[in-house]
Amino acid sequence: MFSVSNCFDNGLQAIDEAGEDFEEEEEEEEKKLRKKTRKRRKKGEEDEEEESTQVKKRRTTTATAATITTSVDPRLKRQMRKLMNIVIKYTDSDGRVLSEPFMKLPSRRELPDYYEIIKKPLDIKKILQRIDDGKFNDFDDLERDFMQLCKNAQTYNEEASLIHEDSIVLQSVFTNARQRLEQEGESDDDDKSRGDGAEEEIPSDADSSVKMKIKLKGRKVESRGGGRRKRCTRKYVSDDEEDEPLVGN
Repeated sequence: MFSVSNCFDNGLQAIDEAGEDFEEEEEEEEKKLRKKTRKRRKKGEEDEEEESTQVKKRRTTTATAATITTSVDPRLKRQMRKLMNIVIKYTDSDGRVLSEPFMKLPSRRELPDYYEIIKKPLDIKKILQRIDDGKFNDFDDLERDFMQLCKNAQTYNEEASLIHEDSIVLQSVFTNARQRLEQEGESDDDDKSRGDGAEEEIPSDADSSVKMKIKLKGRKVESRGGGRRKRCTRKYVSDDEEDEPLVGN
């Protein structure tokens, strides 16, 4: 027999069951939310840890580079400077300073085709800056850059041009000057080991720029007595300050 009270009781029971189901669903949702929160928190911590590790690595790399830069022997720097000073001041029999066109390269805007041909532009000022910055660990590093500078001039300029021949002469000047300085260094070390206590004799600029007789293709470069070659229109050029004028014009 249909009873209102039974129907009411059944309705209450259904509501209770629905409420229980809803509570269970809420609990499940809360659990899922907590799991997601923990995952996000964990991922965030991992990201922070990874970022911190990367920062530490960058700092370590920077510190290592700074150590390498400052670890170059000051005496070696002076010797490198002295070597470049000999090259810079070298003059031929006419009193012409050969290094002038190589001191500072013109800009990319002034001579763009140079930078299409030459992949590693260098000039003497840049090499001197690298010496001061401690970029060269020994004479071999310095020689590598200077020979590259001369090779650039020989690649870009015509073989018969004056600047092409000057670059070959300067290569020989560099090599001879390096040998002389290294021999002087060995002699100084021997004196110190013997305990002579003799003071180091530093050659004057005049001594440093003494002319060297260098044979070039069966003839002496210093014997260019009668008239100079007309300088080729192509110049040795540079990627640094764009507004500076061409050197050695």
